[in-house]
Amino acid sequence: MHNHHTHNHPNISSVIHLNIGPHTVSYANEWKIGTCGRPMYGTESMLVKENGELCYRGRHIFMGYMYMDKQTADTIDSEGYLHSGDVAEFDADVKSIANKDKEDMVGPSGFMKITGRIKELIITAGGENIPPVLIENEMKKNMLAVSNCMVVGEKRKYVYQWIFERFYLYSKTIIFNAEWFM
Repeated sequence: MHNHHTHNHPNISSVIHLNIGPHTVSYANEWKIGTCGRPMYGTESMLVKENGELCYRGRHIFMGYMYMDKQTADTIDSEGYLHSGDVAEFDADVKSIANKDKEDMVGPSGFMKITGRIKELIITAGGENIPPVLIENEMKKNMLAVSNCMVVGEKRKYVYQWIFERFYLYSKTIIFNAEWFM
């Protein structure tokens, strides 16, 4: 039995039934832990440059909300891309057996990882809206000694961050890699 992981639109309402098919898939011999898989052949992906939002289009995207033109325009842009509200990233592993190792996909085609939501905001006591995921991702990307971090500050005067260091335990000695600090 093969296990196929897929990524669907996260905002599917139980009241308004949408017809949105899978966008990514992992095959039995092509998968990576922590990812949603690669975009399926025949679909298109795009990441918004300003905030990293995942947008996609193809025959698997619904045509819009019935009798709700404003909501449709908020979800699907003029080019036909559905704005998922997810922040995502793609790796550089683009060759797939599923499309016979061709590199003819439109947009990013590596393994996709969902890293957060656009509307995840911390609202401070002063009323500032701060996106914690963007701060956390920049910290993890630029400081290799950080394995994970968490931005906290809801209804507080200030924002602070919990930082979890990356280390390996060998016997009774903690060994740090000097490359992490360069």
